[in-house]
Amino acid sequence: MRKNTFILIVAISLLLGLLTICLAQETFTVPASQEVDRIIALHQGDSVNGNIEVSGGTGNDINFYVTDPHNNILLQYNYTSDLNFSFVPQTTGTYILHFDNSFSNSQKSVTLSYSVFDLYFAYETAIMTVIIGIVVIVVIFLWFHQKQTKSS
Repeated sequence: MRKNTFILIVAISLLLGLLTICLAQETFTVPASQEVDRIIALHQGDSVNGNIEVSGGTGNDINFYVTDPHNNILLQYNYTSDLNFSFVPQTTGTYILHFDNSFSNSQKSVTLSYSVFDLYFAYETAIMTVIIGIVVIVVIFLWFHQKQTKSS
């Protein structure tokens, strides 16, 4: 019984880990000759995967770049209209997705979709699940032991 309980606890912690994925999607306008930013708070080791689609203007394009908490550029794509991107933060902090339309005289419509697998929260959740599981196992063991003692 203890082996099955342990397997159940591990399975639950893995499932809870999968729930630590943040999904976001939005469509917004980037005015002509301007930049619009989106801010994401990330932990070191998270995994970010996304897509942008741009429409409007002559080329249906925009400059896209990502900066880390120290303002270092992690990714940079110029004149892009449909792009898949991904990165893994090396430090915890605020990351900025920049949508730069400063080169254009027309506004652009941008659809941004991204997911973040929060590794920090996944570890925390897994550890808490294991701790709770151990407590449950001990309680069940003590309950059965007490029940056997009363029977004897």
